[in-house]
Amino acid sequence: MTLLEVLLAVALFGALMGGLYKFYFGLLQVRSELALNVGRQEAASLLMDRMEAALATAVTQSRSGLPGLLGNESELTVSCRSVDLPGASMRDEQRWTWSFDGTLIMEQEDTIAVLSADVADLQLRFLDGQWIGDFDSLMEGHLPTAVEVSLWFDAPRDAGRVPDRRRIIRLADTETEQ
Repeated sequence: MTLLEVLLAVALFGALMGGLYKFYFGLLQVRSELALNVGRQEAASLLMDRMEAALATAVTQSRSGLPGLLGNESELTVSCRSVDLPGASMRDEQRWTWSFDGTLIMEQEDTIAVLSADVADLQLRFLDGQWIGDFDSLMEGHLPTAVEVSLWFDAPRDAGRVPDRRRIIRLADTETEQ
């Protein structure tokens, strides 16, 4: 074996190892991006599923005289009728709040949970004949027909940017006035 053949073998080995190195670290990057996206989608699903469950049994006015549904573009508070699992609140009426001020937060009574610090923006809108940004069921005397929840993950919303996740939640026994 000549010196030229040895140098060629070392060069080929180095090129092969460099390709494997690049492939391995590319795979790690894809894996971390996938984990980030799964976490985002799980937080969005938890938010929207819990919000939909509360809105399914929402009341216009709570027993304490508070609005049953009070919301704006970044916060929603709902009084609803339900009984949680054993060990949790066993009252007939529960009060839930979801808010966004840079971090997505869910509250029930005295329990606060951070759903995701990885949400760039949240928008809530309420259907009451037309889509509006604020709603107070006590002042309106009824619940909205639907609530739209939109989430942006990578960057805040702007004029033309479509949300990364959107759900329109229809409330039971409500109608849009014509």
